[in-house]
Amino acid sequence: MAHRQNLFKDAIDYCQKAVKIREETQNWYKAADGYYVLGMVAQALQLFEEAFNYYQKAFVIFQNFQDWYKIPLVLMGLGNILENQSNWTEAVKSYVQALNIDLQHNQEWFDLLIKGLARILMQVGENEFKVIWRDVTGEECAGEVREVIWAARDS
Repeated sequence: MAHRQNLFKDAIDYCQKAVKIREETQNWYKAADGYYVLGMVAQALQLFEEAFNYYQKAFVIFQNFQDWYKIPLVLMGLGNILENQSNWTEAVKSYVQALNIDLQHNQEWFDLLIKGLARILMQVGENEFKVIWRDVTGEECAGEVREVIWAARDS
């Protein structure tokens, strides 16, 4: 709640206390929630390296628990940071990985992930995006996926 109200110092304090308790009790799944929120707060404060590290911790734990709902969220956070750092290939890789998981399990974050890919398309242009996509996926960006990304870019 503190994060939503832009009370970032309070959000950090609460989350760090919660994470400490959860680590001490070895409640790793709940600790991952705290890492994720700490990542979001650090990202909002543009502390990208710190945010990246928190997201990475959350990712590993959620992956161990096979939480297919939260993994795409964390990957999206990682993708946002990589995108802000103009690390286009790694950002696309993160978004595509999240998109694949989301399509298999939830279809909850599809629109946000497509918007992330569309932002990169706008930044690098069609030719470079196609090269990055091919490098990341091993195939052409074609068919419905291409149409959806291009439509998001154009809207």
